[in-house]
Amino acid sequence: MPGKKHGKQIPPNGGASVSKKIPISISDKIQIVMAIFAFLSLIGVLLTLKEMQAERNAAYNPTILMNASDFSISWDSNGQEEWLASLSDTLNSSYEVNNDGSITGTISLPVNIFPNNGVESFTAINLGVGAAKDIYFEWDQNNLSRLSEYLTECNPSKSDFCTFGESVVFSFDKGLVVTDIDSSIRLMYMLPNAAETYTLPLPTAYSILIHEIMKCSTLPKDMYIVLYAEYTDIQNNSMKDAFYVVLSRTGYESAEDNSGSAMSTYTNVTH
Repeated sequence: MPGKKHGKQIPPNGGASVSKKIPISISDKIQIVMAIFAFLSLIGVLLTLKEMQAERNAAYNPTILMNASDFSISWDSNGQEEWLASLSDTLNSSYEVNNDGSITGTISLPVNIFPNNGVESFTAINLGVGAAKDIYFEWDQNNLSRLSEYLTECNPSKSDFCTFGESVVFSFDKGLVVTDIDSSIRLMYMLPNAAETYTLPLPTAYSILIHEIMKCSTLPKDMYIVLYAEYTDIQNNSMKDAFYVVLSRTGYESAEDNSGSAMSTYTNVTH
């Protein structure tokens, strides 16, 4: 007797799989909501702490600025300033200029080239609400080359006026003038809120070059020199600034005998 065939049984739902929904209790829902609120609260706390730290740092931040400085010069019919014209025509010198700009031998030089025994300088202040410590100012090593190029541009006859290496040598008609290479400046501190003004001397070599540039009838555009500053705040956070000192002439007069005068202003932009 043949076996009895049974047809494939079809589940009542048409063959679709059945998934069971896991019920979530009210207590589970409350825990999930609380976890979300806790996570959002944690983010809020972290943002608040970050903002508080930023405000705290700002409360100790020094902000160093250099004030604009004005200078004036005058020269005689030979193009010489008073300090140079006052030198003896016969200098007691025996020297040789080496390739690196250093001098071998002896040379008679003026003790000071500026009137009233003063040097040209800038003044700096700390406008921030925090004190600056261990301030180290350093002139950019390219400043001398930059100023020499400005001078050559406005007066090509001065292309060999300045040589430098271990020292800076200037070739005047009367002879050579030698100055030290640009030096750095150190300050132990700068008080906040512009409580005190600090003097930063301009290197003598820069002054001589800038004076020669200011004697030219026309000047190169966008002249500047660079001064760097490194310092720390009272939390010992290190900071660096670059001051781009813009050189501009505000007045110029030239007489028929080639004597004249000029006024200049040095302003700075911090980067």
